[in-house]
Amino acid sequence: MQNTIPDRIAGKASARTEMLRADRSAWARIGRGVTLMLDVLAVFSMACIGAAGVLTCVDIVLRHMTDMSIRGVIELTQLAMMYSVFAAIAYAFGKRAHVAVTVLTDLMPERVGRTFAILGWLGGIVLLGWLVVASFDQARLVAQYGDVSQNLKIPMIIYWLPVIVGLALSACGSLWAILQDWHEGVENER
Repeated sequence: MQNTIPDRIAGKASARTEMLRADRSAWARIGRGVTLMLDVLAVFSMACIGAAGVLTCVDIVLRHMTDMSIRGVIELTQLAMMYSVFAAIAYAFGKRAHVAVTVLTDLMPERVGRTFAILGWLGGIVLLGWLVVASFDQARLVAQYGDVSQNLKIPMIIYWLPVIVGLALSACGSLWAILQDWHEGVENER
């Protein structure tokens, strides 16, 4: 029995609908995974800033009550801040939460505005990549010289790790922003 033209068209439309559903399902799974990783970054950042705050408060209380202090509290607080700040920056890139001035792009057609946004994210990836390489070179020198902190003798490479990893994750967050902008454009055109 031969299929009629309307039957073939209906079959192709059904297959296309199934492909779109699978595509949306895969995109949703990827989005949930990225969102989970970004949430972990946010919690880690908050935990680091919380630890720095608690450490500082405990040091202040100890100084006033017992005339003692926590040795190296400044170094530990600086270290916690480094991890907190660079995790938060990567989180902001991944969530597309940085401040954006959209006065001109709001006046443009949606496709043109999205293209400018993607170009901005690409520029960010180039800049972040350059910063990762420059930071890595500096961190390598610090590790070669064996630099350590003044009081606790913490290897300075531990201070450079959040810089390198945070900047690299920020570049990944920019790539994720590009994928989201592109996907939103494809969805809007369907």
